[in-house]
Amino acid sequence: MDQSPPPSYSSLSPKSPSTRAPSVISARSSSTRSNKSSTTSSSRVSLVSKVKGLVGHRRSPPDYPSDPVYPSLFGDTADIRASSAAMQDVLADLMISVKNFQCPSELDFSAGTENPMLLVNNQTNESFIGQLCNLNGLRLQLSSVRTYGVVELIDMKERVQMSIDRVLQKMQERKLELHEQYMISHMHDDTATVLETLHTSVRASAKRFWYPDELEFSHEAKNRLAETGKNRRFIAQFDRINEFKAELNKVDVRGDPELETQQKVVSIAIGECYQSLKAHQRKVYDNLKVSV
Repeated sequence: MDQSPPPSYSSLSPKSPSTRAPSVISARSSSTRSNKSSTTSSSRVSLVSKVKGLVGHRRSPPDYPSDPVYPSLFGDTADIRASSAAMQDVLADLMISVKNFQCPSELDFSAGTENPMLLVNNQTNESFIGQLCNLNGLRLQLSSVRTYGVVELIDMKERVQMSIDRVLQKMQERKLELHEQYMISHMHDDTATVLETLHTSVRASAKRFWYPDELEFSHEAKNRLAETGKNRRFIAQFDRINEFKAELNKVDVRGDPELETQQKVVSIAIGECYQSLKAHQRKVYDNLKVSV
């Protein structure tokens, strides 16, 4: 029987059972750890992806203001500038219209309708009617200009409107004067009617008289009005009184007692108008002397 010792297995021998088992276990253990690490990493990546999917990537905050935003009145400056320019054009056209207008010395009121102030559309009244149409056209043009609630535009529109209204008022006053003149010139055959119309004109003018707080006086004489622009309107009222006197002197009463009495009434009314203006002139003059 062979008594030789059993073969020895070297640790380096591939056939060594004692060493092979640990190698396999080690490899399996390493592979297991690698798989676990890979699984853990993959799980983390998956978790992050799920979270990102639920929450979403970080975005910039939306462009919504924290406080309410109200529209600015000056947001559209082009429209505002256009409105301002339109009103300036109306005012410029008004100034040109007034400058170029030559008021006629007489008007024709022979329409024969229920409205005695109605003007006949003829050559005599052409320029006056045309000016009235121009002014009303400017009023209509101004009314169509928008202000957008801007205070400056609202004020400008009111000022331009007042300018147009003042010119129209002067036109109306002149129309009344020319109507009185027309009525007197066409009623010579009816003296009583002429005197009555003249008396009505005197009283109407007295109600429209202007009594300014200040007047300018000449240095050459006491209580004499200076021929200045400031006094022009006040002096024109004296001129109107002189016209009434001239018209009254043309009336022939023909020795009729009733007409003479009526003529005297008109003369007294004219004199009262004159005295009223002179009294105011004296009052302003005395106040000026005291203040000096």
